[in-house]
Amino acid sequence: MIREGGLKTLYDRLGLSNDELGFHSFHWLQYGYLQRARTEDALKLLNEMKKYCDEIPSSRARVHEILMRSTYLVESGEWLSDASSDTTDLKGLSLYVRSRELFVRATRFLHRNELDSMDVVISRITTMRLTEAATISGDGIAICKSGALSASGTTQVDVDQCLIMEWELQGMRAWAKKDYDNAEQFFKKAADLEKKISYSYGPPAVAKPSSELYGEFLVDRGRPAEAIKAFDETMYRAPRRRLSLEGKMKAAKMLNNDKVISEVEKELAGV
Repeated sequence: MIREGGLKTLYDRLGLSNDELGFHSFHWLQYGYLQRARTEDALKLLNEMKKYCDEIPSSRARVHEILMRSTYLVESGEWLSDASSDTTDLKGLSLYVRSRELFVRATRFLHRNELDSMDVVISRITTMRLTEAATISGDGIAICKSGALSASGTTQVDVDQCLIMEWELQGMRAWAKKDYDNAEQFFKKAADLEKKISYSYGPPAVAKPSSELYGEFLVDRGRPAEAIKAFDETMYRAPRRRLSLEGKMKAAKMLNNDKVISEVEKELAGV
């Protein structure tokens, strides 16, 4: 088990710098806190990561600050908080990581009802994606490139994840404009594409799972039975994910489905 602050204490004893800390473990611990609704603890870890990044703004530190900030904001919904106003230098970072940062910036503009500014960010994501896609060979491998989180390692998966976030943003923008048909088309395309990408447990690669976002849209549109299917699809890849469980609970209550309500209550109690 990882104890908060334990890694830093150990590395201090070994005389190692902040940039040699286990930032990956920080991110996983933060995600675990958020799944247990320990939002304040998750924010403390994010602030600690920001401090490390300020002290040594290496690409590795900046990557993990972006990962942790996007995770915090998606899971907490604190889009108008100070955490959402922070930005990170994107120079030298991968398409995937830059897309996550710009996803945060665009979503912040959405919650501030600054849709013109949101459009500018979406256009920037589109330009990045098309530029990077041109560097990939027909088998999805970067041409004369290597790596994963730096700008030198773009793969087809990076491009696809970028496109998913782009479609999510376009869907949320259409939703805000009450253009529900277009919103649904964007959400469905994003969810269909994300299903084709391999996954692993832990913090989602796409900060906001697209099937979960689609489920929230369906709840809002009064289609709870379809929403439950979307939330279940999310939890196939991310078992007992809190936001999907909470969304499924809302949908079950709309249907007055006591059996599903009871099942979800037990799941939430065990998170």
